Amino acid sequence: MSDVGQYAIPRGNSIQFHQPFSVNAIATQTERQLRSTGTFIPTLLYRYQIIDDKTVLTSINSSQKSNSFEILLGAGYYYNFVFGKDFYLALGATPGFGYIYSKLTTRYLTEHFTTRQSNVIFRIDGNAGAGFNGKRFFAGAYFRYSGASFNQQRTTAVSKEANLSGQVFAGYRLQAPKWLASNVDAAGKKNRTLNNI
Repeated sequence: MSDVGQYAIPRGNSIQFHQPFSVNAIATQTERQLRSTGTFIPTLLYRYQIIDDKTVLTSINSSQKSNSFEILLGAGYYYNFVFGKDFYLALGATPGFGYIYSKLTTRYLTEHFTTRQSNVIFRIDGNAGAGFNGKRFFAGAYFRYSGASFNQQRTTAVSKEANLSGQVFAGYRLQAPKWLASNVDAAGKKNRTLNNI
């Protein structure tokens, strides 16, 4: 029986070019997108991953451990279609190219072998969502797709990965107490003043 462990750290940094586009309206529902608009969002994606088969070795089996680091530059475009200020349809995709660096160790009872590869990788991430985003009540559904493909170095093998996830949500925004809202507004005004210096 195998005992496979997986550990991954995916991260990304993005820049939004069109300020009227609200990422938070679709990602966290903490803002409202009141007009249809889109934006170009270039992204730097990086991921470190370990997959380790911790099978107890005997004279008739083996196990493997893979360490990989992936870095990609993506060019995304996202658009929020707003209907009647409260209903929306959100679509977006980020195709990206980069490199994946891999180290694979194959372990036998008395010895182990290590191979290293550096491969060009193509990845595409996309999402689609629809919902209602009123002043207080919000609800909707999102679907996200992530896929990657790369040719393994010095072989005819092609590695592919595809993930599809969905999310259904509903919520109600509570009004902040007056004392909290006034303090937040005052801090925001002070911050805007400091940024203009």
